[in-house]
Amino acid sequence: MTGQAVNTPDYVLLIDLGNTRLKLGLWHEDAGETRYLNAHPHQTQESLLDWLDQELLRLGVTPHKAIGVSVASQALMLALEGFLANRSQPIPVEWVWPAVHAHGVHNAYPDPPQLGADRWAGMLGVMKRFAHEDRSIVLANFGTATTIDTLSRDRRFLGGLILPGVSMMQMALSKGTARLPMATGEVADYPANTHAAITTGIVAAQLGAIRRQIDLSQERDQRPPLMCVSGGAWDLLRKEWHRTLPGTLVEEVPNVVLDGLSLFAGPQLRANSDGPVV
Repeated sequence: MTGQAVNTPDYVLLIDLGNTRLKLGLWHEDAGETRYLNAHPHQTQESLLDWLDQELLRLGVTPHKAIGVSVASQALMLALEGFLANRSQPIPVEWVWPAVHAHGVHNAYPDPPQLGADRWAGMLGVMKRFAHEDRSIVLANFGTATTIDTLSRDRRFLGGLILPGVSMMQMALSKGTARLPMATGEVADYPANTHAAITTGIVAAQLGAIRRQIDLSQERDQRPPLMCVSGGAWDLLRKEWHRTLPGTLVEEVPNVVLDGLSLFAGPQLRANSDGPVV
């Protein structure tokens, strides 16, 4: 392994291994802060590990451990874990999995392991950032799939929706039909060309699913929830959201999964979870 950084025991590497890319953070235990690092797509295992090696060298410190979540393949998880374990200064990885209860959040899933680890970390992340809020929180994460999850006022993860993400919807129409293109059109009230019709339909489907969950929270609580969004596809949806729902407060939380992982970074923090960290 190339290079060698200074061994620094008060740093923890945070790993969000998604379906299509890896996001990193660096938790500084003494400062109690997360430094958000870069992200990289994992088209190939080799290119991802090469990139990770260079990122770690640029840090100038060697984290004494890593805390991560993954929705990627088991093979990629094991490759990343082995890569970090075999460095000149090994970085052991602890993977966080959904639990019945962690850090003040109760999981309503009857079978917690069925829940995606990234969704669980996201709920913990919004709890950490908005612990003072006396209302429900709806978190929409626009990745390969779109997930829309709700944290109640009494800090229960109630459940949520999973639907195809924006790119997946585009590809499904392009590849699943004979004549529809990979659309790049603009959103319109009454689309008058195919590209605009597809783009508008996708945006309407995404925002309609979010509006459903917001309405359910408002009906249950008799007050509007806090709306949080994460993920790159929000850029496509933002303008239409503010046009059709003017005045609705939206908090952008691009690193919410890493925020949730930081809760497990120190031993005193991990003690607040009854779930597996392996």
